Amino acid sequence: MIKPSGVIILRSTLIENDSRTLKTANSLVKHGYDVCILGWDREGSGNSNPQIQLKDGIANICLFKTKAGYAQGIKTLFKLLKFQSWLFLQLLKRRKKYQVIHSCDFDTSLPAILTAKIFRKKLVYDIYDYYTHSHYVPGNLKALVEKMDNFVINHATSTIICHEDRYKQIMKARPRNVTVIHNTPEIPSDINQQLTVVKSQSPNLKLVYIGLLQDHRLLQEIAQVIKGSEKFELHIGGFGDLSDYFRELSEEYENIYFYGKVDYKDVLKLESECDILFAVYNPAIENHRYSAPNKLYEAMALGKPIIVGKGTGIDGLISRNKVGLAIEYTSEAFWEAVNILRNNPDLRKEMGEQGREIYKSKYSWSIMEDKLIDLYA
Repeated sequence: MIKPSGVIILRSTLIENDSRTLKTANSLVKHGYDVCILGWDREGSGNSNPQIQLKDGIANICLFKTKAGYAQGIKTLFKLLKFQSWLFLQLLKRRKKYQVIHSCDFDTSLPAILTAKIFRKKLVYDIYDYYTHSHYVPGNLKALVEKMDNFVINHATSTIICHEDRYKQIMKARPRNVTVIHNTPEIPSDINQQLTVVKSQSPNLKLVYIGLLQDHRLLQEIAQVIKGSEKFELHIGGFGDLSDYFRELSEEYENIYFYGKVDYKDVLKLESECDILFAVYNPAIENHRYSAPNKLYEAMALGKPIIVGKGTGIDGLISRNKVGLAIEYTSEAFWEAVNILRNNPDLRKEMGEQGREIYKSKYSWSIMEDKLIDLYA
């Protein structure tokens, strides 16, 4: 069991839009832990404030400021090594202020495990995405990276995965302790009273996606069938390689709305103001077969139906519980699905209500927070 007073969280992205990291930090702060977050500002747009305001307190924050793309694998290797060197130096500098290192994903784990071994710190290894299944790694290096990842899992005090299906991804490892913490949202009690975020008040059916804007998520294909429609609107935001594509598309078509990077509290408000969420990932990507996108849990928590891809890990939950539609990874299948939901408002309502009940009974963040704090207790 872990009984620290200080926790340092390591994450290789910009923190202010990272819902899971913010929820983890807030839950720890809420229960009396001193939290510092080390992150990577890949776009040079992050706030330089040394503290970040959370719902239940304040965490310290420090960002590595070097521009780099997302999900580019070996292309950003040199910058990744610089980031890891920076992490190690920060861990050394701050070593008297924390007892636990909370390392998120493999790209922060090597400086974490090294520091934990040298200074006898506790290590929580939080696997958002299994690295060799979610990043391009050359074939001759893949076995080595897996072996290194398994070494971290085997020597971490505790390992966190975000879905029960992800046990299959770490079968080659021998973790000391594994906890499943689903990537579920905490819905503000005043969400209905918050200022509106959605950019359109038309009666057209509103489809929404806020997240990583990159290939293999059917995003461009969906935009092509929705653009110019008199029945549907596409509300899309986030950050990534496709940001410019959607910004330009929104300037050309009146039913495409681009939001750019969105604060997480506004993400939930925007989703609550739209009709259908979607997260259609390419099942050919190995990590997508074990996907557990926060959009699934946000849809259930907000009482909205969701469209997901077949063969992506969550399609079984969707189909069994009738909280949305699972489709093939094609724009034609997506077009058929949104028309089914548009033409059946009672079905949309039933799916939303069912999702809300499942969220409250099995997946609420209060349930996940208890599991996190039990791990640290």
